[in-house]
Amino acid sequence: AAASHAAAGINNHSERYIKAYAAASLLVSGLGLKGFRLQLQLEKAQGYDGLVAILPKLREVIDAKKLRPIEAILFGSNETNTPVKPAP
Repeated sequence: AAASHAAAGINNHSERYIKAYAAASLLVSGLGLKGFRLQLQLEKAQGYDGLVAILPKLREVIDAKKLRPIEAILFGSNETNTPVKPAP
């Protein structure tokens, strides 16, 4: 729910990128060694479009429910109603 509230107040791609990058980085870091290469790709992502481009790779390894807040930030969706639990 917090991410959807955050998404509602974001008006430009650079703000969306900054918030979504931070959230994605937190999720990927929770994957340990499994997420190492993905973290490198995330760091190489060039702005908003680069982050959107690696979403399919994030979807391959991160549960859809955990990605919803990131997608809400990137795309401005207010469909996220469930809280996100941090990755173990």
